Parts: sequence; C-alpha cells; structure tokens
Amino acid sequence: MWLFAPINFLVDLFCYRNKRVYRPGDFSDDSRREIDEALAVFIARKDENIARIARELETERRGMFVYRGFGKQYNSEIEELNKPF
Repeated sequence: MWLFAPINFLVDLFCYRNKRVYRPGDFSDDSRREIDEALAVFIARKDENIARIARELETERRGMFVYRGFGKQYNSEIEELNKPF
C-alpha cells in the first residue's frame, strides 16, 4: 500500500545494507568451517549428485534442491549433512 511507502523508505535508510556478494572472509571461522565441510561433501559426491539432479529434474530447465533451511531438514539421504550445523 502506498501509505506505507514513507515508512518503508525511512526503515531502509537505517537498515544494514546487503552486500549481495559475500567472500569467505566475511564469515566467522566457525561458519567458514561449516561451509567448507558442506562443500567438500558435495564435491566428494559430485557424480551421485549430478545423477540425482538429472533423474529428478529430467526435462526441467531449472530447479533447486534444499537439504536444510530455516531450521527444517528436507532431505536426509546424505549422511554427512544430517548433523546439526
């Protein structure tokens, strides 16, 4: 609603700016360790992941696999990603 536009503008002026592109140095050591660990799992299982994507998406041009988000676990078939991050 246009009535809230001035309020939204004022809030935007004082909010933290999203960097849009984050570099590894932008994260804490613990966060970087978790990111590196998760990426290593995907790299180690590259062929398996590509086969699953090809099988499930078939002719779709785009898709997304979510293993965990917002505190909810969606997939559990990759054992290494089942631990609490």
